[in-house]
Amino acid sequence: MNNQQNIAGKTRGIILHIFPYNDTCNIIHIYTEHFGKASFIATKHRSRKSKSPGSIFIPLTIHSIEIRATAHRHSSIMRIRETKPEAPLPNISANPLKTTIALFLSEIILRTIREGEPDPRLFHFLRHTVYALESASTGVANFHLAFLIRFLDHLGLSPRLSSYTEGSRFDMLLGLFTGGPITHSYELTPAHSRILRDLLRIHYRNLSRFTFSRHDRILILNKTIEYYRLHLPHISDIKSLAVLQEIFN
Repeated sequence: MNNQQNIAGKTRGIILHIFPYNDTCNIIHIYTEHFGKASFIATKHRSRKSKSPGSIFIPLTIHSIEIRATAHRHSSIMRIRETKPEAPLPNISANPLKTTIALFLSEIILRTIREGEPDPRLFHFLRHTVYALESASTGVANFHLAFLIRFLDHLGLSPRLSSYTEGSRFDMLLGLFTGGPITHSYELTPAHSRILRDLLRIHYRNLSRFTFSRHDRILILNKTIEYYRLHLPHISDIKSLAVLQEIFN
């Protein structure tokens, strides 16, 4: 039985994570338009034969990628033959807050999406997110909250806004607001449930309309991450979360 298959083609991809494989190569996790989330191997430095220097791979940048390799059936790692950035993102790289948000978003995407079938709707949402972060000039401190809320829709976990009534509490296990008793501790107070109701209307064009105290912003962030973990148990610790919280202190 042939355990190899030829893979060739071009796709666009959003860089999620890079880590060293050996002295000359990196393993790069990318969410691609045509392959979904996939792992690739690429050389670290430019040489005469390489058109994919590792130095250009920065989390949440978008690349046009050419793949031409023979992959083993039992291996999910493909080799990048050639790549180039789709467009420069100078504002993300020069703004410490945007850089921190980009690292956080890329880690959330990396840890929530499993490798598998492509999802064009999700790819275009993520691509739109990158350019929205690059161009955002006001309300940037709310950008990660808007992403977390909008991303839930693509994961099939969006809270049921229609269940909200004044004074109700959000049941994090059921994903809805209720005025009745909750028999577990995974809930939001009425005050924070009202904030969540407002956040469910947030998008990248109205970031500046939402104002939160430092305490409320951190609490809502932590509760949102807790909601993710309740419904996606495979999510491990988000390492960039502490850095994101620190930048708002």
